[in-house]
Amino acid sequence: MRSTAAIRSARSGSAPHGLGAPRLRLRVLLHRYGIDRELSDGGEPEGEPELQLRSRQLTCGAERHRLAGCLRKLIEEVEAVHKPQPLSPVLPVQREAVLIWRDSIIAIAGRLDRPMPVAAAGMARLRLLLTDGAGPLFNPTSDYLMADVLPRIEEDLDPNQGART
Repeated sequence: MRSTAAIRSARSGSAPHGLGAPRLRLRVLLHRYGIDRELSDGGEPEGEPELQLRSRQLTCGAERHRLAGCLRKLIEEVEAVHKPQPLSPVLPVQREAVLIWRDSIIAIAGRLDRPMPVAAAGMARLRLLLTDGAGPLFNPTSDYLMADVLPRIEEDLDPNQGART
């Protein structure tokens, strides 16, 4: 009897111990923040299986559309008038910074929805922006500014550009 991984591999044409191997997927899941950081810093996906798999995950259509939706939701939320929640487990975003960079954020969301390829470095950098509580989206005293990060994301999304350090 064939394992589910072997059946899935046979359908996709990859080896059972390739990028779909359960241990590899688990390692990538557990270490995705560090792998994303490595990819955003110019790590080459061809080098290691973890980087290859994470690169595929980040650049797939579903992830692109999910992150584009997150960007649009971010804009929607900062444009809405909300009473501040005094006790909330959610980090508040830097509303003013998001409003200032609104057009750039919308342009990135639009770029993700287009059927053109994107580079893993840009996707990783975008994911870090959206999830790093110490980054400029959430922290007004971050080491980086939206003015540093957003143009770099736009540049790094271009697969012909390549990540720069």
